[in-house]
Amino acid sequence: MAQIHPRPQPGRQDSLPEPRARPPTAPAHRDRVRELLEAVVSVGGDLDQRTVVRRVVQTATALVGAAYGALELTGGDEAPVWWPPAGPGTRPAPGPFEHAFLSVPVTVRDEVLGTLYLGGRHGGGDFGKEDAAMVATLAAAAGVAIDNARMYEESRRREVWLRASSEVTTTLLSGAGATEVLALVARRAREMTGADAAAVLLPCAGGTRLRVAAADGVPDGRLAPVEVAVTGSPAGRAFTAGEPVVVAGPATAGTPEAHHPFPAGPAVAVPLGTPGAPRGVLSLARRPGRAPFDRPHVRMLCSFAGQASLALELAEARADAERLRLLEDRDRIAKDLHDVVIQRLFGVAMTLMGALRLIDRPEASCRVRRAVDELDATIRRIRATIFALQRPAGSGAPPIGARMTWRHTSAPESR
Repeated sequence: MAQIHPRPQPGRQDSLPEPRARPPTAPAHRDRVRELLEAVVSVGGDLDQRTVVRRVVQTATALVGAAYGALELTGGDEAPVWWPPAGPGTRPAPGPFEHAFLSVPVTVRDEVLGTLYLGGRHGGGDFGKEDAAMVATLAAAAGVAIDNARMYEESRRREVWLRASSEVTTTLLSGAGATEVLALVARRAREMTGADAAAVLLPCAGGTRLRVAAADGVPDGRLAPVEVAVTGSPAGRAFTAGEPVVVAGPATAGTPEAHHPFPAGPAVAVPLGTPGAPRGVLSLARRPGRAPFDRPHVRMLCSFAGQASLALELAEARADAERLRLLEDRDRIAKDLHDVVIQRLFGVAMTLMGALRLIDRPEASCRVRRAVDELDATIRRIRATIFALQRPAGSGAPPIGARMTWRHTSAPESR
């Protein structure tokens, strides 16, 4: 219900009768109704919420001849919109004013979206019941227009989120590396929220610090290998608690996110992964003086962060599969070397040893023995390679079997 706050009248005698207001003439009434209809049509002619709100305030002040007006939406995500534009930090409030004051709730489907304030009046005087009724009608139309703008904005955000999610999924399935995918996640998150910088941070140093794995919006050369302490940072709190952390304004000394290349302004950190099993943090920041991240943006980021978590999981699965494939190849090569190469070399060496007794010339016999010794050394090297392929990387000396080889006994020379 509209609330009229008439300006105080100093020295007024309550015993004197109030002059009864004369009803407006029919033409004047028709003019005001026409103005009201035009105002209702005007406020619903746009789907940008900021534009709708500004148009509502501007139209309301013109409709009743108010000196100023403001519309404050519930939720605290945005500052009140003033007409004429007022300086930051100024907000109207009902109470005893030296000027007339009128406040009207803006509702839709029994939900209060905000409050429309009108103050002062050109030419003096107070707001009457007809003014309150007209503003209430305009506020009802404004509620519908603002709700439509919000739904449109939500659908547009969802469309952008779905498109970005599809792009990330396609990049994942195309076989791109984790670094490329995380860089895409940071870039799309920054674009969706209008942030100035975005970064994906992964745990390091035993989980006590977070390092920047990918970033976007950072000038060239400003992103050196950066690490952020888990304790005392918004990204660390999001990583530890498994819940988003929103910083509405400039952070105090010691708490700004070090991976952003400019002084800390509004920021948000969203965990990657499930509570209790965090994989990292998606962190975004805006420059000082910009509006904080609102709840729809945070909800969208929480959903989008699942794509980054999926990228990390898929990258780990690919790395595990690659290691398994490498081990399988090493086992296959080792088996081929043992079952094929060594056996053939061993057979050749045995044949040469048997042929020694058939050689009469000492020079030829010596050459055959040297050839057998070379085969013996080659077999030892191949066996060492086989054991190196079969043992895990980084283990110690090869097993004793790697140093074992067959020993041949030279046949007596034929005389």
